[in-house]
Amino acid sequence: MARILLGVSSGIAAYKALELARLATKAGHGVRVLMTEGATRFVGAASFEGIVGAPVLTSEFERDPMRGAFPGEPTPEHDPIGHLELASNCDAYLIAPASANTLAKLASGIADSMVTTSFLACTAPRLVAPAMNDRMLDDTATQANLACTARIAGSSGVIDLPAFMHCPSSLTVTTPAGIEHREAPIVGQGLRYQVAEVHRCIRTGLTQSPTMTWDDSIAIIRTIEKIQQAARLTPAG
Repeated sequence: MARILLGVSSGIAAYKALELARLATKAGHGVRVLMTEGATRFVGAASFEGIVGAPVLTSEFERDPMRGAFPGEPTPEHDPIGHLELASNCDAYLIAPASANTLAKLASGIADSMVTTSFLACTAPRLVAPAMNDRMLDDTATQANLACTARIAGSSGVIDLPAFMHCPSSLTVTTPAGIEHREAPIVGQGLRYQVAEVHRCIRTGLTQSPTMTWDDSIAIIRTIEKIQQAARLTPAG
């Protein structure tokens, strides 16, 4: 079993990380999850806890009930510092989704959340999976932060997530009248629409949601394979 630390930052793609956690757990890996405060506005910590079978940490000042252990491991007798112990024990640390804000903080060495603090403290292979609005991703500042993040000492670099993880500025839809080009419905509604969309998808079920197709699930499996390759991980067999 490999120990994968998953950091989840704020963004519409946060609920896709549920599927990543599920597939990694199914593959035999032990998964622990860290979340930024903003990420909890999209997906509740309880959703991840139910999938990975371990508590989610959202603050560097929060006590870890498992004391830095991963699922399937005994709980240590000592009570270590949470954000340091998980970072020390993991075999790989992936931040997915990695928002533009989180990337900028990682590139600058800012440690103001459980996700970013643990990233700086981690000496295992570290990867980031950018997910944001397409214009934000293409901005020169974001591209510079990506290049810098990939050069951080001890980091394995950047994982390219498929386009469905991003938040587009416009949509191409198929209707009975043919193909139409529309502005994305998030325009003018912001976070309220995005949270409602996440809740709708979770209520519908990840396997049934029209935004989580079979091809999307395969793409996430490919992401897990990239983590394994970068960290030289082998799932329990």
